[in-house]
Amino acid sequence: MLTARSEEMDELESFEKGANDYIPKPFSLSVLLARIRARLEMDSASGNVIEQGDLRIDIDTHKVVLAGKEVDLTPIEYELLLHLARNYGRLFTREKLLMQVWGYDYYGGDRTVDTHVGRLRIKLGDYGDRYIKTVRGYGYKFEV
Repeated sequence: MLTARSEEMDELESFEKGANDYIPKPFSLSVLLARIRARLEMDSASGNVIEQGDLRIDIDTHKVVLAGKEVDLTPIEYELLLHLARNYGRLFTREKLLMQVWGYDYYGGDRTVDTHVGRLRIKLGDYGDRYIKTVRGYGYKFEV
């Protein structure tokens, strides 16, 4: 985030809502470019494949393979699974998932997350409940 707000509470709130970095104004262009380069290197160093247990997500091809079989997902199911898998063990509220997966301009209710998680679990079969955990009263997380 690039912002004119420099209070600690603003910065903490931004990170809670999913920001990866926070740069208050005024900022140096060279520092901004260095942060962008570092982030790009970190993303490329992490590889384009996520493997957790029997699940393999190829980010370049949008292919999901579970226990040797390809899983056919809708674009939003794929993005939801990818987001959860990239953030292994991290707990997300429905609201955070709506903001981070569906985007800020989504106007539907937060129960749409429950519906998509349910469909995703069905498509993952026996692995669905083992990989996508519900934390009652809070939200969802990905664990093997």
